[in-house]
Amino acid sequence: MARGQRTSLASLTGAVGDNSPVDQPISRHPSRSAPLSDLTPNPRNPRDYVGDLEDLATIADIQLQPAVVVSRGAYQRLYPDDEVPTRWVVINGCRRLAAAHKFGRHDLEIIVKDEIARDKATLITAAISENIDRTDFDVIEEARAVEALVQECGRADAAAARLRKSEG
Repeated sequence: MARGQRTSLASLTGAVGDNSPVDQPISRHPSRSAPLSDLTPNPRNPRDYVGDLEDLATIADIQLQPAVVVSRGAYQRLYPDDEVPTRWVVINGCRRLAAAHKFGRHDLEIIVKDEIARDKATLITAAISENIDRTDFDVIEEARAVEALVQECGRADAAAARLRKSEG
């Protein structure tokens, strides 16, 4: 029902209890658990080095944020020459994946978003976006990642717009 319109209380009975939109998950992409053996870190991750993982040691007990993945098929439509031996490619969450391996976790919560693999520019943007504002993101890695996005977009201003940054 649109805001401000009149309705009868009887018409609302179908929207209560188990049918209530209030307690339903808002994500179109529900998370699920995947064994680590089904996950490959993004072969084109803008980070060459995942860094010190001690800040993620709690992942052994609890994972606060799911990793964003694409299916092997969606990834390989864009990069057919990259070797992907598993079912999923982790686009955002490669540090979480590395920490899970290091600290003895056997699975990872994931969200599958094949739509970010609709084209190379979108996938590169997704991979960069999680890292670009972090203080420990190496400036050389950042420059390489932005350069790859500029090449894919064809122009620096188009790459800057995708990252919501100034052209400089």
